[in-house]
Amino acid sequence: MRKSIISTVALASLAGVALVYSAEPAAAKSACQAKFNSCNSRGFAKYDDPFPCIHRTCDRQFDNCVATGGGKTGPMVRDKHRTG
Repeated sequence: MRKSIISTVALASLAGVALVYSAEPAAAKSACQAKFNSCNSRGFAKYDDPFPCIHRTCDRQFDNCVATGGGKTGPMVRDKHRTG
């Protein structure tokens, strides 16, 4: 049951990304989507509850990637509010 809920939420988040993603050039879209998918996979592999990681890391990286046209944005800035 839990896996089906996780799968449903993951698909819904990807659908939301697809809506934002459809307004960008094709080359940037594929590069950013590939990075986003890899980040999601790492989150699901590492954590029992991957959604905080996905929201904190993958979504932010995707937004930055799209904003820069798929290019590198420099070093990743860590979330200063994260504890642990």
